[in-house]
Amino acid sequence: MRDQHRQRIVREIKIDPNITLEGLWRKAYRPTAWLFDHDKKWLNSALTHELHTETIPENTSMTEEDKLRDLRFAKAVELRASQLVSQSGKPVRVTRQRLLEALPISSSHLKLNSHRYPILSEKINSNRESRLGASVLDVFYGLSVNYNILV
Repeated sequence: MRDQHRQRIVREIKIDPNITLEGLWRKAYRPTAWLFDHDKKWLNSALTHELHTETIPENTSMTEEDKLRDLRFAKAVELRASQLVSQSGKPVRVTRQRLLEALPISSSHLKLNSHRYPILSEKINSNRESRLGASVLDVFYGLSVNYNILV
């Protein structure tokens, strides 16, 4: 049981290396609770990054296939963002998840291997809307519906 709980915690730490104890309580309650009670020393050392020192080197060489895939995925995200923005009707917030729906890979794969897709990560961050931007669009849409104004 100890190994199963440790594996789950290590998996969560690999997904988000900056996760805190509070984040682990939210993401993996049962393993965190069990380790907190029975193996607190290991849990604390895992959170202080003593156990997962496998960092990705800064100059990791990408293969040509990885570069082409990164560019192809970035173009797909760019296209999806423009489709979401240009669709008629009520505005849709451009979120990370909606952008990732255009890709043939899972979002968890992207989180674990984000170093392999630097252009894609940049495109996702640049095309996401903030909550404020989405709220402003909703206000404009509401005004246009109520007052028959084309926005």
